[in-house]
Amino acid sequence: MSFGSTTDHFTLENTDWELQSSSKTPEASSAQALNEFGDVDAQTEYEETETVECVYKLVSNGTDGSVSLPVNFKGGYKSGDYIITGGSVNTSNTERPTLTVTGEKYFGAETTVLRVYDFATAIGPLLALKVATAIGFVLGVDTALNGSSVSASIEVARTLDSEGAIAVTDTYNGRLEASGELVSSSAAPSATADTSSWTLAKDNDVSQENTGYGSGTVNVYQNLTADA
Repeated sequence: MSFGSTTDHFTLENTDWELQSSSKTPEASSAQALNEFGDVDAQTEYEETETVECVYKLVSNGTDGSVSLPVNFKGGYKSGDYIITGGSVNTSNTERPTLTVTGEKYFGAETTVLRVYDFATAIGPLLALKVATAIGFVLGVDTALNGSSVSASIEVARTLDSEGAIAVTDTYNGRLEASGELVSSSAAPSATADTSSWTLAKDNDVSQENTGYGSGTVNVYQNLTADA
């Protein structure tokens, strides 16, 4: 095996985002027939597929202090043999942003139109360099952000043929869930949802103690509308 990471399953690498690692994992369900003693007489694997993952890191300095996610980071987007089924973005005040993208093998006709959910546009641009970005929420007074994450997902419906092989896949239910690590040196930290398209999942978690500064967590979500 050659050194380094060269297989970009989703073709998302660009001048801003550099591929760090990739993996492919075969998967299958299993059916067994037991005899009268409870021993396996026969076994068959079915619904065989592959799941894939790629991890990218921000390597550029962006433009005017911000950087966009790869334009084809979309749930249901087909790249070669695979479709994107989800992913995550992590930002921090200690390292540059990381983008993780997951997917699975596509089954069906090339002409099939999948429902596609634009994760990249819905998440929006990130602050460039080593800076935590508020994704889907707005920081309160005297509140700082130590890190944030957003998970993107769709659901996949698999239809099997008469022999248990996947005949076709369909995509639906795109969703984003984001959170932020809050801190305040002078008050209880707070944040609210960016109400343009995000909703607060619950009230902020807040913690205060006599050995540290106030900290907390904000959680928001966004249900996406398909492009197609």
